[in-house]
Amino acid sequence: MAFLIEQKIKGKTYLYEVESYYDKDKKQPRQRRKYLGRKPSEKSVKIQDISSLTTKNFGNIFLLEEIAKKLGLTEIVSIAFPEHYNELLYLAFYKIIEAEPYYLFEHWFDEQYSNKCKRMEYQSISRFTSEIEKMQNQQYQFFELWTKHLSPIETIYYDITSISSYSENIDFVEWSYNRDGEQLPQINLGVVSCKRSSLPIFYRTYQGSIVDVSTLKNTVKYFKSFDLTDIILVTDKGFYSGKNITELKNSEFQFIIPLPYTLKKSKGIVKKYFNKITSPKNAFQYKNDVLYYQSDIIEIEKNNYYANIYFNEKRKVEQNQIFLNKILDIENQYIKNQFSSRKQYNDFKKDKLGSNAKYFKYNIKTQKLERNENTLKTDLAKMGFFIMLTNKELDKTQILDYYRNKDMVEKIFDNLKNELDENRLKTHNQTNTEARLFINFLSLILYSLIVKTMQNKKLIKKFTVKEIFAELKKIKITTIKNQKPFLSEITKTQKIFFDAFDIKCQI
Repeated sequence: MAFLIEQKIKGKTYLYEVESYYDKDKKQPRQRRKYLGRKPSEKSVKIQDISSLTTKNFGNIFLLEEIAKKLGLTEIVSIAFPEHYNELLYLAFYKIIEAEPYYLFEHWFDEQYSNKCKRMEYQSISRFTSEIEKMQNQQYQFFELWTKHLSPIETIYYDITSISSYSENIDFVEWSYNRDGEQLPQINLGVVSCKRSSLPIFYRTYQGSIVDVSTLKNTVKYFKSFDLTDIILVTDKGFYSGKNITELKNSEFQFIIPLPYTLKKSKGIVKKYFNKITSPKNAFQYKNDVLYYQSDIIEIEKNNYYANIYFNEKRKVEQNQIFLNKILDIENQYIKNQFSSRKQYNDFKKDKLGSNAKYFKYNIKTQKLERNENTLKTDLAKMGFFIMLTNKELDKTQILDYYRNKDMVEKIFDNLKNELDENRLKTHNQTNTEARLFINFLSLILYSLIVKTMQNKKLIKKFTVKEIFAELKKIKITTIKNQKPFLSEITKTQKIFFDAFDIKCQI
C-alpha cells in the first residue's frame, strides 16, 4: 500500500511516496520512502502526475564534477578511496554550494541530478565519516598523490589557524591563544599551500594549546615523505626559533622567515642600520613604494644566515600615527585615575592595560600612571623596519614577492571559515571531526581553484562564488515519462561561467 506524505523543511514542502511492507527477516512491518520532488503549490497533487515528470538541478553539480575531473582531483580521490570517492566528493560539493550542516544534505541531494552518488541520510553520513576517519593510510595516500600531481612544486607556504569549538569530547580541543579572539577552546589547523598553483597541498591538526613554533619540525618530516626537498619554504615569524632554523638548514631547505622584533639580534640590526639605511644609494622602487634595503650576515646557533633589512619610510609614519594614537587614547582614558599604592596600580595594569602595560609606569609622587619614555622610544625606533632571514642569497625584490604572496594562506583560511562556514567545529567527537576536516579540505581545493579562475577571468569583480552557483542551479534537467532527459535553456550569463572554466554544459 502506497500513500503520499508532505514534509516541511526551512519553509519548503517536499513530497514523498511511502510504501508499507512486511520485513520477513526482522518479522515486523516496515516502510520505504521515495522522494518525488518539491510541492509546486498548495493544491493536492496526484502521485502519478509527479512521477511522470521529474525536474532536478543540474548546472551547479555538473560544473563541480567537471572542475574536479579536469583538476585531477576525482581520479586521485578514487585511487585513495575506491569505494567512497563519490560520497566524499558530493559532500565536498555540498559544502561549496550550500555550506549548511550535514543533516540537511539528504534534502539538498534530493533536488540535484546525480547518477554517481547514492542518497545519504544524516545517520548514514555519521557512519560514513566514522569509517573515513579510520582510513588514515588512505588519507596519507591522497596527500602523497595530490602533492605529486601538483609537481613541480618550487615554493610552499605554511601557516596555522585556530578553529573554535563548543565540544569537550574532541581530544585536540584545548584552551590557548585564539587567533579569532573568541573565548572558546580550539584546535589548531596547519595548512601547506603551493605558490605556483595557489592550491592547498596538505594539512595537519594540532592540539589547541600547541604553539606554532613547535609544529615545524614534524611538518618538515612530511615534506620529506612527499619528496618536497628542493623547495623554498615561506612562513611567518611565529615559526622562528634557532632550532627550527637549524632543522631547515640540515634538511637542505631554502627558507624565508621574518625575524621577530623581540629578538636581541633584531634590535641590534635595527640599531646598526637605523641612520645609514636611508641613504639614497639604498633606495629602490617596489610596486610604487620607495623602500630602503641593506643586507648583513648574522650567526644563529653557530651557523651564518642572510639578514635582509628593509625600511619603509611611509609605513613608519603610518605605524607611528596608529601606535601613538592608541597610547594617547589609553592615557586620556586613565590619566585621572589615582592609585594609593604600587600594588593597586599593578592590579589595575594587569586588569586594564594588558600588553600595553609596558608603555606606562607608576609615578609614586603623583600616584598616577605616566608614559614610559624609554619603552616608547625603543618601539617607535623599529617602526618601518622588517628583517627577512634567508639561508640563500636572494634578490631583494624576489624575497618581497615570495613573502607577500604568503597572503594566499590567509585567503585559504578566510574561505574555510567564512565562505565554507567552518569558523567553528560542528562536530562533537574526535572521529567525525577528523573525517569532516578531510572533506572540508577537498572543498577547499575546489573552492581555491574556483576563486583563482574567477580572478583570472575578472569575474570576481561582478560575482561571488555563491552567486555563480545560484545562477547555475537554474539549469535544470527534465525527464518526462520514459523520454530521454533534456536540459533547460542556457542563458548568456550561464554560458560565460562555463566558458571561464573551459567547460561545455551538456548531458
